[in-house]
Amino acid sequence: GHDAPCLCVFDVDRTLTGKQRSTKHCPGTKEIHGIYDGAYGGGTFVASKLALHLHDTFCHRCFRGIVTAGTASGVLSKERARILRLLGGIGVTLSNTWSHRDKVHSSLVVEALDGHKHESVRQVVNWFERNRGIRIEPKRVHFFDDRGDNVKSFTGSGFSARQISCSSRGRAAESAVGFCGGKPDEVVEDIGVQICPVAGRRLLRG
Repeated sequence: GHDAPCLCVFDVDRTLTGKQRSTKHCPGTKEIHGIYDGAYGGGTFVASKLALHLHDTFCHRCFRGIVTAGTASGVLSKERARILRLLGGIGVTLSNTWSHRDKVHSSLVVEALDGHKHESVRQVVNWFERNRGIRIEPKRVHFFDDRGDNVKSFTGSGFSARQISCSSRGRAAESAVGFCGGKPDEVVEDIGVQICPVAGRRLLRG
Protein backbone atom coordinates (compact mmCIF):
# COMPACT_ATOMS: atom_id res chain seq x y z
CA GLY A 1 0.00 0.00 0.00
CA HIS A 2 1.00 3.55 -0.71
CA ASP A 3 -0.83 4.94 2.32
CA ALA A 4 2.18 5.04 4.65
CA PRO A 5 4.04 8.35 4.43
CA CYS A 6 7.23 8.53 2.39
CA LEU A 7 9.99 11.12 2.15
CA CYS A 8 12.16 12.15 -0.80
CA VAL A 9 15.31 14.08 0.12
CA PHE A 10 17.37 15.80 -2.56
CA ASP A 11 20.82 17.27 -2.84
CA VAL A 12 20.80 20.67 -4.59
CA ASP A 13 23.91 21.30 -6.69
CA ARG A 14 23.91 19.23 -9.92
CA THR A 15 20.88 17.33 -8.65
CA LEU A 16 18.10 19.94 -8.70
CA THR A 17 20.40 22.27 -10.63
CA GLY A 18 22.48 21.89 -13.77
CA LYS A 19 25.83 23.48 -14.47
CA GLN A 20 25.55 27.22 -15.02
CA ARG A 21 25.77 28.41 -18.66
CA SER A 22 25.29 24.85 -19.94
CA THR A 23 21.61 24.61 -20.88
CA LYS A 24 22.50 24.18 -24.56
CA HIS A 25 24.29 20.93 -23.65
CA CYS A 26 21.52 19.82 -21.28
CA PRO A 27 18.11 19.30 -22.90
CA GLY A 28 15.19 19.86 -20.57
CA THR A 29 17.06 22.16 -18.17
CA LYS A 30 16.07 25.80 -17.79
CA GLU A 31 18.08 28.91 -16.94
CA ILE A 32 16.08 31.14 -14.60
CA HIS A 33 17.14 34.73 -15.07
CA GLY A 34 17.50 36.94 -12.03
CA ILE A 35 18.47 34.10 -9.69
CA TYR A 36 22.14 33.66 -8.79
CA ASP A 37 23.56 30.22 -8.00
CA GLY A 38 26.90 30.46 -6.18
CA ALA A 39 27.87 26.79 -6.50
CA TYR A 40 31.02 25.62 -8.30
CA GLY A 41 32.11 29.00 -9.62
CA GLY A 42 28.72 30.68 -9.76
CA GLY A 43 26.35 31.98 -12.41
CA THR A 44 22.69 32.18 -13.29
CA PHE A 45 20.60 29.43 -11.70
CA VAL A 46 19.82 26.45 -13.95
CA ALA A 47 16.97 24.14 -12.91
CA SER A 48 17.62 20.49 -13.83
CA LYS A 49 15.08 18.45 -15.73
CA LEU A 50 14.36 16.64 -12.46
CA ALA A 51 13.64 19.89 -10.62
CA LEU A 52 11.18 20.90 -13.33
CA HIS A 53 9.42 17.51 -13.36
CA LEU A 54 9.40 16.33 -9.75
CA HIS A 55 5.64 15.99 -10.04
CA ASP A 56 6.18 13.27 -12.68
CA THR A 57 8.07 11.04 -10.21
CA PHE A 58 6.82 8.83 -7.36
CA CYS A 59 7.92 11.64 -5.02
CA HIS A 60 4.75 13.54 -5.94
CA ARG A 61 3.01 11.53 -3.19
CA CYS A 62 5.81 11.90 -0.62
CA PHE A 63 6.98 14.60 1.72
CA ARG A 64 10.12 16.31 0.43
CA GLY A 65 13.28 17.81 1.84
CA ILE A 66 16.81 19.01 1.05
CA VAL A 67 20.19 17.93 2.37
CA THR A 68 22.96 19.87 0.60
CA ALA A 69 26.60 20.46 1.45
CA GLY A 70 26.30 23.93 -0.05
CA THR A 71 24.40 26.96 1.20
CA ALA A 72 21.77 27.04 -1.57
CA SER A 73 23.27 30.51 -2.09
CA GLY A 74 22.59 31.83 1.35
CA VAL A 75 20.02 33.18 3.79
CA LEU A 76 16.90 34.71 2.21
CA SER A 77 18.31 34.13 -1.29
CA LYS A 78 16.17 33.87 -4.40
CA GLU A 79 17.74 30.46 -4.99
CA ARG A 80 16.36 29.09 -1.72
CA ALA A 81 12.92 30.46 -2.48
CA ARG A 82 12.96 28.91 -5.95
CA ILE A 83 14.20 25.53 -4.71
CA LEU A 84 11.38 25.42 -2.18
CA ARG A 85 8.92 26.22 -4.98
CA LEU A 86 10.41 23.55 -7.26
CA LEU A 87 10.11 20.99 -4.45
CA GLY A 88 6.39 21.74 -4.30
CA GLY A 89 6.25 24.32 -1.54
CA ILE A 90 5.51 24.25 2.15
CA GLY A 91 2.63 21.80 1.65
CA VAL A 92 5.15 19.00 1.03
CA THR A 93 8.15 20.20 3.07
CA LEU A 94 6.03 21.33 6.06
CA SER A 95 8.61 24.05 6.64
CA ASN A 96 10.07 27.05 4.86
CA THR A 97 13.03 27.56 7.18
CA TRP A 98 16.53 26.31 6.37
CA SER A 99 18.61 24.52 8.98
CA HIS A 100 22.35 24.22 9.45
CA ARG A 101 23.46 20.60 9.90
CA ASP A 102 24.40 21.29 13.54
CA LYS A 103 20.84 22.21 14.49
CA VAL A 104 18.23 20.61 12.25
CA HIS A 105 14.84 22.21 12.87
CA SER A 106 13.23 21.76 9.45
CA SER A 107 13.20 19.56 6.35
CA LEU A 108 15.66 21.84 4.51
CA VAL A 109 19.30 21.33 5.54
CA VAL A 110 22.34 23.24 4.28
CA GLU A 111 26.07 22.85 4.92
CA ALA A 112 25.71 19.10 5.46
CA LEU A 113 28.96 17.14 5.36
CA ASP A 114 29.69 15.16 2.21
CA GLY A 115 29.95 11.51 3.18
CA HIS A 116 27.77 12.10 6.23
CA LYS A 117 24.50 13.14 4.60
CA HIS A 118 22.77 10.04 5.98
CA GLU A 119 23.17 11.62 9.42
CA SER A 120 21.41 14.79 8.27
CA VAL A 121 18.65 12.76 6.61
CA ARG A 122 18.13 10.93 9.91
CA GLN A 123 17.76 14.28 11.66
CA VAL A 124 15.17 15.37 9.09
CA VAL A 125 13.23 12.13 9.64
CA ASN A 126 13.41 12.73 13.40
CA TRP A 127 12.18 16.31 12.88
CA PHE A 128 9.11 15.09 10.96
CA GLU A 129 8.23 12.76 13.83
CA ARG A 130 9.06 15.09 16.71
CA ASN A 131 7.77 18.40 15.31
CA ARG A 132 5.10 17.34 12.82
CA GLY A 133 3.88 14.08 14.33
CA ILE A 134 4.64 12.14 11.14
CA ARG A 135 6.55 8.88 11.49
CA ILE A 136 8.27 7.82 8.27
CA GLU A 137 9.67 4.29 8.09
CA PRO A 138 13.35 4.21 7.04
CA LYS A 139 12.57 2.06 4.00
CA ARG A 140 10.22 4.80 2.79
CA VAL A 141 12.98 7.43 2.90
CA HIS A 142 14.70 8.01 -0.46
CA PHE A 143 17.76 10.21 -0.99
CA PHE A 144 19.05 11.44 -4.36
CA ASP A 145 22.49 12.97 -5.00
CA ASP A 146 24.88 13.35 -7.94
CA ARG A 147 27.94 12.31 -5.89
CA GLY A 148 28.75 8.63 -5.48
CA ASP A 149 30.49 9.08 -2.12
CA ASN A 150 27.38 10.64 -0.65
CA VAL A 151 25.20 7.80 -1.90
CA LYS A 152 27.57 5.05 -0.72
CA SER A 153 27.54 6.51 2.79
CA PHE A 154 23.88 5.41 3.09
CA THR A 155 24.92 1.73 3.12
CA GLY A 156 23.63 0.23 6.37
CA SER A 157 21.60 3.33 7.25
CA GLY A 158 18.23 1.70 6.56
CA PHE A 159 17.46 4.48 4.06
CA SER A 160 17.47 4.14 0.29
CA ALA A 161 19.85 6.29 -1.75
CA ARG A 162 20.46 6.61 -5.45
CA GLN A 163 23.06 8.48 -7.46
CA ILE A 164 21.62 10.61 -10.26
CA SER A 165 22.92 12.71 -13.19
CA CYS A 166 24.52 9.43 -14.27
CA SER A 167 24.52 10.13 -18.01
CA SER A 168 26.09 13.60 -17.66
CA ARG A 169 29.13 13.93 -15.42
CA GLY A 170 31.27 16.98 -14.75
CA ARG A 171 34.53 17.40 -16.63
CA ALA A 172 38.12 17.39 -15.33
CA ALA A 173 38.17 18.82 -11.80
CA GLU A 174 34.40 18.31 -11.58
CA SER A 175 34.45 14.62 -12.52
CA ALA A 176 32.98 13.61 -9.14
CA VAL A 177 29.84 15.67 -9.67
CA GLY A 178 26.97 15.81 -12.11
CA PHE A 179 26.75 18.13 -15.09
CA CYS A 180 23.13 18.52 -16.25
CA GLY A 181 21.71 17.38 -12.92
CA GLY A 182 19.04 14.82 -12.19
CA LYS A 183 16.44 13.50 -14.61
CA PRO A 184 12.96 12.39 -13.57
CA ASP A 185 13.47 8.81 -14.81
CA GLU A 186 16.36 8.44 -12.34
CA VAL A 187 14.03 8.97 -9.39
CA VAL A 188 12.74 5.47 -8.76
CA GLU A 189 11.31 3.88 -5.64
CA ASP A 190 13.89 1.08 -5.46
CA ILE A 191 14.96 -0.02 -1.99
CA GLY A 192 18.69 -0.01 -1.29
CA VAL A 193 21.78 1.98 -2.24
CA GLN A 194 22.76 2.34 -5.87
CA ILE A 195 25.51 4.32 -7.56
CA CYS A 196 25.78 5.02 -11.28
CA PRO A 197 26.68 2.17 -13.63
CA VAL A 198 30.37 1.87 -14.43
CA ALA A 199 31.03 0.86 -18.04
CA GLY A 200 27.60 -0.70 -18.30
CA ARG A 201 27.92 -2.72 -15.09
CA ARG A 202 25.68 -1.65 -12.23
CA LEU A 203 27.38 -1.62 -8.88
CA LEU A 204 24.90 -2.70 -6.23
CA ARG A 205 25.55 -2.08 -2.59
CA GLY A 206 23.47 -2.47 0.52
